[in-house]
Amino acid sequence: MPLKQFIYQRLTPLTLLIIAFIFTIYWQQPTLSDWLSPMEWLPYAALCIAGTVAISFGRTRLAFLSLLSLGIGIVASEALHFANMAAMYVFVSAAWLLWRPDKGISPINLVWSVTEIAIICILLRLSIDNLANTLTPYLSGLFDVLHSLNPSLLTHLSVFEYLLIACLLAAGLLRVALVPTHTHVVIWLTQCLLVVIMLDTQFYVIGMIALAISALYLFAILTDSFNMAFRDELTGIPSRRALMQYVPTLGRKYVVAMSDVDHFKKFNDTYGHDVGDQVLKLVASRLNAVTGGGKAFRYGGEEFTIIFPRRSIADVTPHLDVLRQTIADYDIVLRGKDRPDEAPKKRHSAADAPTRKTVNVTCSFGVAERTADLTDFHDIMKQADIALYEAKKAGRNCVKSTRDIKSK
Repeated sequence: MPLKQFIYQRLTPLTLLIIAFIFTIYWQQPTLSDWLSPMEWLPYAALCIAGTVAISFGRTRLAFLSLLSLGIGIVASEALHFANMAAMYVFVSAAWLLWRPDKGISPINLVWSVTEIAIICILLRLSIDNLANTLTPYLSGLFDVLHSLNPSLLTHLSVFEYLLIACLLAAGLLRVALVPTHTHVVIWLTQCLLVVIMLDTQFYVIGMIALAISALYLFAILTDSFNMAFRDELTGIPSRRALMQYVPTLGRKYVVAMSDVDHFKKFNDTYGHDVGDQVLKLVASRLNAVTGGGKAFRYGGEEFTIIFPRRSIADVTPHLDVLRQTIADYDIVLRGKDRPDEAPKKRHSAADAPTRKTVNVTCSFGVAERTADLTDFHDIMKQADIALYEAKKAGRNCVKSTRDIKSK
């Protein structure tokens, strides 16, 4: 998924939801405190469930953070004034885990990960005071800003700790931008929630934050699992399984369009499978942007399906023709075999730049619609396939429907 789309669809909604959640914690403080008081075990249970699910799905980073967050709750129940320090350690651990891959659950990986986190926490404990003393003279401006905002802010954290938190949050956001996945987003949001605990160690606040962290982890795991099951790994659009799940939601009126890439096998043989994969991604991205209310799926190989709910063949044909032309007009730039892996230090001028070969691909479309005589989805797909075959016979790069076949 492109970064801009990921920010709009994944990062921004979750971030706004967390902000609203934090606001609600303080806005409804008496109500939430009374609700959570008789169920002090609930945050612990939620973290245990989230950790167990994370382990089951091989999400070691989320499992570790569930365990560490559980540790904050245990520390807070025994000595509330240590919760601030525990949250800082988990915050730094999350910053480290954000840049580490999931390596699965095994004794070696477990020991190695625990050792890494222990070393990081020890180094933090040994260095934070020394660094703070060294940098204090240079942080007077930041001290004045925080003091002017709210003097009580400096009773929870030092100026250096605020600077450390800001730097690690910025680094985490960079990681999310580089590798935009649900796991990275929820780890970064976990860091944001841990900052709340550092600033407010009331037990009910810690409990509510623990519930939010658990919900985030379960959301990330279930969403990624759904995408693996129902999204095509190569193109990123919904898969054939998603199509079969979508079919029962269709009403009594819809159109099915079958499409495939013309001469794709020849294209693959000529330019290689890597270029072929890029072509499939390009075609899928264009199909996914189809107008007219269509929804695209990868049916298999170079074949795609587009469903238009509540539409007729006359409604969708102009949209498919525009889509067909958009794909045909797109120039695909081929990477030269002699192109170096690293960019040269001296850039070529436009006149001296090597000529890069461009190619084009086309797609054919076959269209069928549900009628009173044709009600079964698989039968409608067969008719769309027949229309696709007619498009191939007509010279490819065209749209043919069952109406065109009947009119012959």
